[in-house]
Amino acid sequence: MNGGVLLWIAVYDQRTHYIQKMALLCLFGTVLLEQFYSLIKGSKTLGQVGVQCCISIVYFLVFLLLSHISGEQFGMGDVKLIGIQAMRYSWMTYLLILATAFFLCSLYVFVGMVFRRWKKKDTVAFVPFLAGSIGLYMLL
Repeated sequence: MNGGVLLWIAVYDQRTHYIQKMALLCLFGTVLLEQFYSLIKGSKTLGQVGVQCCISIVYFLVFLLLSHISGEQFGMGDVKLIGIQAMRYSWMTYLLILATAFFLCSLYVFVGMVFRRWKKKDTVAFVPFLAGSIGLYMLL
């Protein structure tokens, strides 16, 4: 379920450079249900879920600060999505996922600069690269 919503957000962001609030709300709901299910199943304790939520808030605040420093070049939808997805993984795993996403995005921009001329006004949607790195993590 979560992968389908993330794929929907990635495709929509690639086309419009906008993330719908309803899609973020659906994703947030699925992540909360995953956390609640892991509590019921007994695979996580309440303390572990609390730590996941705190880590998610830290990621959100760091990328919110990054967004404001860069003059909103890093969109608020991306910031919210990063905060929501951080609830699913440990901080180290999610840091690896983000590093992979930034690497894939940088590689895309580099190839675009080499093989065609980019204008300074061109923007790149980050969510497809984040979804791709999460997909790679799930496969490996």
